[in-house]
Amino acid sequence: MIMRRLLLYILSLFVWMQAQAQEKHTLNGVVADTEGVPVSNANVQILENNKPIAYTFTNEKGGYALSYNSSKTLVLLSVGHLSFEKTNLVIDSKETQKNITLLRKKTQLKEVVVKAPEISQRGDTVSYQLSSFAGKGDYTLRDAMKRLPGIEVTGSGGIKYLGKDISNFYIEGMDLLGGQYNVATNNIPADYVTSVQVLNNHKDAKMDKDVLSDDVAINIKLSKHAKFKPVGTYEAIGGLRSNGTLYQVSGAGMLFKSHMQLLGTLKVGNIREFAADENINHFLNDQFESYGVRLLGNLSSSSAPIKRERYIHSNDCSLSFNILNKLSENKSLRTNVGYARSQCDYAYNHKMFFGNSQNELMQDYQYQPASTLHKPALNIEYKENSDKRYITNRFSSLASFVKSELPTVENNSNSVFQHEKYHDLGFTNDLSIRWKTNKFRWSFSSLLNYTSTPNGTIRVSDGGADSFQQSADSRQFTNKETISAAYERRNSRVYFPLSFQYRNERINSALLTDGYSGFNLLKGNELEISFSPQYEYTHPQRKYNFKAGISLATTRVDFENEGTTPLRKQKWNFMINPSFYFLYNVTPRATVRLQGVFANRIGDLADFITAPIQTSLNYQKYGSGILSENRSITLNAIYDLKFPIEMFFLNVGLGYTHQHNNLLPVQDVSQTLIKEYPMPSPNSIDNINACFNITKQVKAINTKFSLYGNYMHSKSLMMQNSMIYSYSWNSLNVVPSVSFKPVSFMELYYTYSFSKNITKIQKVSKSFLSQTHDINLILQPVTNLQFKAMADISTKEMYQDLTKTMAIFDAGVSYRHRALRFSIDMRNIFNQQYYSYTIFNTMNTYTYSYHMRGRELLFTVSLTK
Repeated sequence: MIMRRLLLYILSLFVWMQAQAQEKHTLNGVVADTEGVPVSNANVQILENNKPIAYTFTNEKGGYALSYNSSKTLVLLSVGHLSFEKTNLVIDSKETQKNITLLRKKTQLKEVVVKAPEISQRGDTVSYQLSSFAGKGDYTLRDAMKRLPGIEVTGSGGIKYLGKDISNFYIEGMDLLGGQYNVATNNIPADYVTSVQVLNNHKDAKMDKDVLSDDVAINIKLSKHAKFKPVGTYEAIGGLRSNGTLYQVSGAGMLFKSHMQLLGTLKVGNIREFAADENINHFLNDQFESYGVRLLGNLSSSSAPIKRERYIHSNDCSLSFNILNKLSENKSLRTNVGYARSQCDYAYNHKMFFGNSQNELMQDYQYQPASTLHKPALNIEYKENSDKRYITNRFSSLASFVKSELPTVENNSNSVFQHEKYHDLGFTNDLSIRWKTNKFRWSFSSLLNYTSTPNGTIRVSDGGADSFQQSADSRQFTNKETISAAYERRNSRVYFPLSFQYRNERINSALLTDGYSGFNLLKGNELEISFSPQYEYTHPQRKYNFKAGISLATTRVDFENEGTTPLRKQKWNFMINPSFYFLYNVTPRATVRLQGVFANRIGDLADFITAPIQTSLNYQKYGSGILSENRSITLNAIYDLKFPIEMFFLNVGLGYTHQHNNLLPVQDVSQTLIKEYPMPSPNSIDNINACFNITKQVKAINTKFSLYGNYMHSKSLMMQNSMIYSYSWNSLNVVPSVSFKPVSFMELYYTYSFSKNITKIQKVSKSFLSQTHDINLILQPVTNLQFKAMADISTKEMYQDLTKTMAIFDAGVSYRHRALRFSIDMRNIFNQQYYSYTIFNTMNTYTYSYHMRGRELLFTVSLTK
């Protein structure tokens, strides 16, 4: 029934769009001055009844091309430019070519003061003058970008515009870093940047310039000081704390030229974590994660919902070298080399309550995790980007060397020691070739991926003797080849991609305890052939874009476990996955996006892990030996409204997902062990998500207001200790914030977060409340002298009707003399010792109490030149 309605809806949209496409006209030509010199960036419009129905800008050669719909015989052609007199001509709508000559304005120049606008818009590009929004304490590009209306910088450094992740990050139009743009935002001073450009309807490939895109990119424009010569930033920090000394030394050197860009960084210190953040790749998926890492997990992965620097004792080192060379106008070679070493330790208490209130079990643990991570990485990309051809070849390699220790006190009595050690390797080569011939677009891509965990172990000892030892190793090879042809006719495109994917996998594991030994010896081969035709239609004036496709895939799996519980599965699967996408530009400022996907998925080799995998003192997991099957339908609707000049941005989203599974998650809980595994039982999961984000900059009072809200509802089934429970979860988050600059010497930043979680198991309901206040006050009574005070205040509901409030205060003073900056900071002034909170996970309740870092005094000297 759902499929029938979906197909009927797609057919109706198709018929409606074809009707809209009637009376289509095209017009092209060249705009030049009276001497025949082409005029670029002239605004060319077609008007009907004095209302624009199509517009464009001339290119560097003065050329323009327009498509428009009109039932009129005559229309008005209007051409304007700041340096020329405006020209209006009445033309026949059947005309296909019209050259225009513009007269230069005769203006008496006067002495004027020119001030760049804070926000300007030209076509699909929105430009922010960064200095108009950056605060006095915003020294890095990352800090300053948080102040821009409509732009969001996440905790991991990811950049979003109107709630959408960016697809590219450029510096002066060049892609130096790919997805590792934290290196730039963390190390380029805000003073080096004149403007931040948001590129809507972005296409990285020049051959796609006539294709409507939903991608958005960021381009950083640098000041003259930061271009054409070496520049850099250097910083040294020293400090004291109750149990030792603190230090951090960092340096970044950079060179930005028209044909070459270079950025190198080096950081080492024990004040805060930075190694992992500097080496994040925001554009990579989990293609480097091996089965071994997925199985063993991370003993030291727990984290609190506050800044990690409040409770983590770290010792990090990070270095990177990034260079981009333009080999010619259309060819470039990029190399990114990085290394991260991260050491951290902390302490916390953890209580777990399982089941409903009528039959509840409790486990109590005290942990002191310590871990060391070494992570080298290499990325090399060759790109050829011309109007007729687009070629990229990306080679990436990544390795991780992990060692974790977890001293544990169990139920306030038994002391045990948990130890984990593993390393994994990954290599990927991704080749893509695309080209155009007449009305066809062709593409070929080849992906080769190899991941391996040669050896990983987890050991738990009690009183000097091993309680258990878990080992695991894995390797996986994937090859995917895709060839596609796209046929273009007028405003329609039809795509015919054909893909072949082969995967070879191996997983071995062994669990040894005093009374049990279990082994998994798995091998698997998987072949998938898919054909995914897609139809795309774009309105002549790009008012809307519609895509409808269907993926036809057949998969052959051959999975075998020769371990403790031998089994083998050989099966062919055939899957049909339809989808649609609709983008409608209601007005130049308002956009609606609708998306629907029906997906069939099957599991992987991990479903056949039938011998237990024990990843900690009290946790085991294993598979059912049955291939998991999942059917889902996902519907999303997004509305964007933006008035860049008025500095108002609105984003609203609504999503619904329904999943049907053949396996039900099961949890068996005792006082000493938690076991999780799936069992055959059809079940479904329903999720509803609604969110909004509003930003308004009030120029008259120099204040930015933001309001974010999110509501989530989930309903599912779960089995615990042989009882099946109906479980529902509701979450509401509201986050208002304000950036207030009433006078030139004062800035106030305030963010309030309200969170309410409600769970219902059978007929038993629980609700927990969380509130936080983040306050930052900056005073600058005289030039170059700055005082700052910060407060983090949180109120958490520990148990029903029992709340706890914690407040952490910081203060500091800084002085700037030309390129030098000196500062003194006191952190956690009142020496707060603990942070406690409660969270939910399906049916269970978990409470945490983290040991905080005490009072600290820091001295900083930084140089920017």
